[in-house]
Amino acid sequence: MKKFAIPTLMVLVLPITALKAERPLLLSDINPSQLFSKHQIETQIKNIANKKSNELSILQNEFLTLQKINRLDVQALAESDLSFLQQQEKYKSQTFVRHDEGPLPLAIFDIASVAKFKLNHYYVFNEKQQYLDLLNRSWDGYKAAITKKDELTNVSLQAKLQAIDGLESEQYLELANKLIESRSFVDPLVVKVIVQTNDAYLIGDLLKNNDSAEALKIMNDKVKTFNTVTQAELLQSIVSENKNLASSALIQYGKLPANVRSDSWLVKQLSDTTLGSSAAKAIGLSQIQSALESARDLVSNSNSTRVEVANGLLALKFANNSFASTELTQLLERNLIPFEDMKMEVEKWLD
Repeated sequence: MKKFAIPTLMVLVLPITALKAERPLLLSDINPSQLFSKHQIETQIKNIANKKSNELSILQNEFLTLQKINRLDVQALAESDLSFLQQQEKYKSQTFVRHDEGPLPLAIFDIASVAKFKLNHYYVFNEKQQYLDLLNRSWDGYKAAITKKDELTNVSLQAKLQAIDGLESEQYLELANKLIESRSFVDPLVVKVIVQTNDAYLIGDLLKNNDSAEALKIMNDKVKTFNTVTQAELLQSIVSENKNLASSALIQYGKLPANVRSDSWLVKQLSDTTLGSSAAKAIGLSQIQSALESARDLVSNSNSTRVEVANGLLALKFANNSFASTELTQLLERNLIPFEDMKMEVEKWLD
């Protein structure tokens, strides 16, 4: 009989989205005979090869069931395999191990969750194939199916996301323009299609209307692929229309070449109560000389607000070069910093 590899404790680590198998909440809810130590689990699995099928324990049968599920190819399931998976997704685990951190039992082999996970992949694959078959027959039919305004289940969404891989740029553009008629810019399908268009206008609209972590990554990765003039326009529009991405957009803007960057626009942002510190960082890290000079003047201007003075000082601090150090020293020595707490802070910077 075939030998089996001895697992650690859990045979399969499922993703967060996988459904949990039903199991008791407390050790008192299960029979002591259903509770196993790690050593007992390893021993029983090691001994499978020495037993006939009618001699296998429940634990050993669960282990073999899980192995069978893991071996199934969702792209080539027979009807009997599908029926088997559908039966196993209802399975209630019968063998448990004590949780390392408390008096709770954990299913040793979470068969139901693994079966559901495998079935989900099967359903996604099947639905994706339907879209791809449609694509081979009719672009218009495929486009209508992909862009149909419907409430997407997780399976349907994953199927569509996979089914739009490998299209031409013009096809992505058609899909994007159709999708945004009925879906928001946070819709995963809209996001993926727009990114694939490589269209600066559409990507700009996306970044003005989506403040997710994925949008931040898109901004960092995609905007820089456009010419620098377009980058400047996109980043300025993001700063003005998407406050959650604005800070990162300012930093990225500060790195643009001087011939496309508006230093006066950057300096103007120092007056913003929300974004001023990010503008200061962008000016300082990029060591933009004219903007640093304007930041210095903002500090010493008697008409400047507290926010402007603070951000002007921050710009010099972030620059951390000889010019900034000299200017901070002179502002302090000439008593040109109008706020006592800021004077004390600058003294610490210069120590």
